[in-house]
Amino acid sequence: MVGVICRRRSSGTLGSHGAVIHWQPTSGHGASSSSSSSDDVCKPQLTSMETGSLDGDISILHEEFPTLSEQDCARFREYTLENGGTEDILIEKLKNYVQFRKMYHLDSQESFGVNCSDEEDWEWASNVAIHAARTCKEDLIPGLVGLAKFEDRLCNLDKLPRMCFMHKNKDGSHAACKDGLPFIQYLAARLDLKNASGDVYALAMTLYLERKSRKVDLDGTGKGMVLMIDSRRGAGWPNHLIFAIVSYLKILTSAFVQVHPGRSAKFIIYPVPYALSYVVKVFKRWLPPAFAENVILLNGSDGIKDPAPKKLVKYVDEDILEKMEETRFLNYNK
Repeated sequence: MVGVICRRRSSGTLGSHGAVIHWQPTSGHGASSSSSSSDDVCKPQLTSMETGSLDGDISILHEEFPTLSEQDCARFREYTLENGGTEDILIEKLKNYVQFRKMYHLDSQESFGVNCSDEEDWEWASNVAIHAARTCKEDLIPGLVGLAKFEDRLCNLDKLPRMCFMHKNKDGSHAACKDGLPFIQYLAARLDLKNASGDVYALAMTLYLERKSRKVDLDGTGKGMVLMIDSRRGAGWPNHLIFAIVSYLKILTSAFVQVHPGRSAKFIIYPVPYALSYVVKVFKRWLPPAFAENVILLNGSDGIKDPAPKKLVKYVDEDILEKMEETRFLNYNK
């Protein structure tokens, strides 16, 4: 059963296709009310680290964090080094990632979603995020600052609108960019921030990428995922202004820094109206240097009937672009 652990709350279950959620204690049959016990639910007890975790053998980190793979430890270390981080920062990020995986039972077989379709993968991520938003009093993503407090968290939806799509080729393989990197099509204008907080969407996207990274062996290949963010409006969608979308992207990229360092190779944001290019450029300056250099902006108009920027064919083949456009149209009024 896919579960979420948070302050030993108990509640019911949700959904199918791996979308079942259950709050439960980490050990024993009861839940202690002592503060020390409650505080330890999601916080692993760590011994003092040996020196050299930033530049030594990766096994040093793996021994200290045995529930993580060496690939996980390596991608966190590489990202920390690229951004001038310290050993303390690296250890804190790994502790938060261990906590994140424990909260959402990401090491359970059900969380893998081996036989689930792309739509079912999003349904699972959406259901887990919504249930956590309504019941978890902790931060939804450990280590991510500036999130809404539990009492201020907004979630009036029973299902988040599907925003993520990972396409497949005719032979069943995952569609990729021209450079061979797998990609996710992200329809940003489907955000409904009037009915759910940005951190709820960010959690769903983070969980979705967690599952997808396993399906394409993202860590094993050493390659990252490309997130193709389409900002064009759609019929029947909330269609927030790009200011709101950029504000949300700050939350999303912060979540990726916490959970998916090394897994996101590029962010391609399109189309960005020329008059609003400065807004996105300011957003890039806010990002960590190693992240910002991989954010690509493609200018163009963002109306419902506007085509994708022609420069997009630099990154994906035309047949894949046609499939992406078809997906966008099929989700009108949904």
